[in-house]
Amino acid sequence: MTNDTKHCISNSVNRGNILNNKGAATTRSLFWIVFLAICFYAGYIFVPPYATYYLFKTEVEDQAKLAHLYDNADLVKRMYARAAAWDVPIEPGDILITRDRGKINVTVFYVVPINVAGLYQRDLEYYVDVTKPIMDSSGILHN
Repeated sequence: MTNDTKHCISNSVNRGNILNNKGAATTRSLFWIVFLAICFYAGYIFVPPYATYYLFKTEVEDQAKLAHLYDNADLVKRMYARAAAWDVPIEPGDILITRDRGKINVTVFYVVPINVAGLYQRDLEYYVDVTKPIMDSSGILHN
């Protein structure tokens, strides 16, 4: 191999490195490190409330399936206990339950405040609306 070939191979290998020939970090690598850090921080801030919403919605759906076993007051207590387990910021009065023609409708609205490093503030609003048929104690659906 000639020196020119070695130099080309050496340069192409160094392009993938974080450090340049002098041992200092390149601007491009610093940009990507900062960009990834911002992405991870945003995920750390925004993903948990969304995940909690989907988990709580599943809990509400499960409780609505059991509507034939409990009255509205007991369902509110059970759903509030589930909300407390998932750190959902609601009060028992925020859970609205209506029964009509063999169906139960559960509605919950709540707001989660988000503060990003004290620079950006936003309220994430979540609306859980579940409608399920009511079964009798034998498991047969009411019409």
